Amino acid sequence: KDVEFAKFADLPRRVRTPMEIAVAGKDLPTAALESSGWRLRDSHEVTYTFDRFCDYVRRSQGEFSVCKEGFVTTRSGWVGDRFGVYLASGRPVVMQDTGFSSYLPTGEGLFAVDGLDDAVAAIEAIESEPARHRSAARSLAERHFEASRVLTALLVTAGVTGPLPAPHQGERHHD
Repeated sequence: KDVEFAKFADLPRRVRTPMEIAVAGKDLPTAALESSGWRLRDSHEVTYTFDRFCDYVRRSQGEFSVCKEGFVTTRSGWVGDRFGVYLASGRPVVMQDTGFSSYLPTGEGLFAVDGLDDAVAAIEAIESEPARHRSAARSLAERHFEASRVLTALLVTAGVTGPLPAPHQGERHHD
């Protein structure tokens, strides 16, 4: 991610929201990151247990992420698991576009960005209406990543099962 991250290194200087990066490694450019305004957290510390990670997400205002150069240049549509965790937790996501914007609605709760100016605009939009974007993030996760919907589509596509019957009257069905 280092190639792509360099494009966004000055983001903390351009937005009001404090920006934090959870990273680990022996060759981190700690001084450069801190001088650009990034708050640093040890990624091992925040992900050491499931509960710690969930707590970290709950305390976050949202997720900003750059992607590996290969995902960006190929427009593969890649999204990571953390993307879904933040959305499901009602935390807006601002992520470098890997082509996912061709498949998922963006602009409310989820923002696909191609550069620093796009990221600044997305974060400013979230700052101006945080409750709206939290609600939109959660709603997007429910509509597009709910387990029974995703797993059913996967099983049908894989040919393991045919389309499932419609629920019986009175059964609860999520869209």
